[in-house]
Amino acid sequence: MHEAQQPEFDESQLQDLEAISGQSREDCIRALRAARGDPNLAFEVLQNGLPEPDEASVNSDEPEAPHQNVFEALASNQNF
Repeated sequence: MHEAQQPEFDESQLQDLEAISGQSREDCIRALRAARGDPNLAFEVLQNGLPEPDEASVNSDEPEAPHQNVFEALASNQNF
């Protein structure tokens, strides 16, 4: 069985990100992992946040029903 490898980053990158962002160590670690070790992208992740997946669509085996029109689609979108 092949284990997923965590992106590499060093302690100095983590400390720099903590100092610059003002975020917790745990949040900085998550951001660096999400950014695949890129500290610049990790800072962006901390500033903008990661979108949370919609659990209903992730756990559902049924496809989403098509919307009747564009306005209905926008109204049901959580980003609008």
